[in-house]
Amino acid sequence: MLWHRNGHKKQEGYFRQGVMDGLITLWHANGTKSWDGMYKLGQYDGLVQEWYDNGQLEWSANYTAGQLDGIVTRWDREGMKVFELNYLNGIRDEAYQAIPGISLAPPEAFSNNVQD
Repeated sequence: MLWHRNGHKKQEGYFRQGVMDGLITLWHANGTKSWDGMYKLGQYDGLVQEWYDNGQLEWSANYTAGQLDGIVTRWDREGMKVFELNYLNGIRDEAYQAIPGISLAPPEAFSNNVQD
């Protein structure tokens, strides 16, 4: 477990054979959750989510063996949905459709399984 200088938790998780395995959780310095995700022997495998420092969910994605597999959703800081996509075995199987008036990163900003 790692801690922020202010005493709040920073990171908690499990390692097996030297790689992340199981639930990994990160927190912002203000104590709100910033990220959590399931790993299986170093690869994303299951639900992965990230939160803004105000506690609002920023994005949520499902992975299978390190590849996007299922719904990927992104929200703005106020909770408005920005986009929702479906992936199958790491390949997007529908066109990206932005929500009018929102200018956040498109899905292509998610490379190597994390947002750039």
